[in-house]
Amino acid sequence: MIKIKDRMILGVVAGLGANAVKLAISSVFQKLNWSEIGGPERAAGMLIPPHLLLKNLGKLVGYLADAAVAGLIGSVSVYAFSFFGKDKAVLKGALAGQATWTFLYGVLGTMGATKVAPVGPKTVLTEFFLIQFLVQLLPLS
Repeated sequence: MIKIKDRMILGVVAGLGANAVKLAISSVFQKLNWSEIGGPERAAGMLIPPHLLLKNLGKLVGYLADAAVAGLIGSVSVYAFSFFGKDKAVLKGALAGQATWTFLYGVLGTMGATKVAPVGPKTVLTEFFLIQFLVQLLPLS
């Protein structure tokens, strides 16, 4: 087993690992019509116009932006552990991930940071409870 000593790299690796699981779960939920839009589309909407989201380059931008956000959330979680300690790590990781996700996609998205129209409640609930919460627990447990 490789031990990563650098906190930033550890956070990015944990975030990307969690993001891979999130993307798999998200695609299943979109196919079941439990969610209208996924993380990559929402992340790309902060960078490019909506009519480009479904083109190949638009999708690439979305996956890269979503991966960057995942790395950021992972890094925030790791640094939070450094500052607050590792006791109750699952709870702290889930809370740090939820707070970051809510700020990035909820607050900034509502303030106009994304060009993607606000999504319906089923997408928000799916992302918040079923994807984000569970995925934040995986690399931290």
